Amino acid sequence: MRIKDIPWYNRPGIRLKKKGPSVLSDAELLAILIGRGSRSENTAFLSNRILITKFINYNKL
Repeated sequence: MRIKDIPWYNRPGIRLKKKGPSVLSDAELLAILIGRGSRSENTAFLSNRILITKFINYNKL
């Protein structure tokens, strides 16, 4: 799902401002830091992929 498809009041950036970082998932916080995606991949998918890759690499150690 694209950020633009989420109602404005439920988007991660708005929720961060109103309720604080504790209500957001790691992927949502990372998506806020990334800011923008590309034509082929939005920030939500990119942040999930980064987190999954991170955990897979740590498990192989």
